[in-house]
Amino acid sequence: MAEVWAWPEGHLYVVTGTTTAEIAYAQDVNGSFAWGWEDYRTLDAAYHNLLTGQRGVVMVGALYANDTKVLAAVASAATAVHLHLQHSANGVSAGLILYTGAIDMLRLDGREGALFRLSLDYHANLWSAY
Repeated sequence: MAEVWAWPEGHLYVVTGTTTAEIAYAQDVNGSFAWGWEDYRTLDAAYHNLLTGQRGVVMVGALYANDTKVLAAVASAATAVHLHLQHSANGVSAGLILYTGAIDMLRLDGREGALFRLSLDYHANLWSAY
């Protein structure tokens, strides 16, 4: 069963090797984290669960950056992308770091008289929370 996390807003860092892009403002951030299990029974009649895999998917509904070229370059890079989500409120911060994933999609939305709005879809198979 998937576990769903949501942040109303926060900071987003994208890291690949030597390139780091900080998105100063990210809104509507949602993450779904799923684990695959295989149940099996041994000869002694005991049941066991074997982890077969896990996948984390992060969707950023709106993100604003001064330099979208860096983010586009990171998205099109053939290297692994680490995604760091950080949320701070009342002096306390919490976050999630997803390792060795890939940016699946960058979307650009522009309206007359408004700032460009970017959205991002990302997936990884390894993460940690703090």
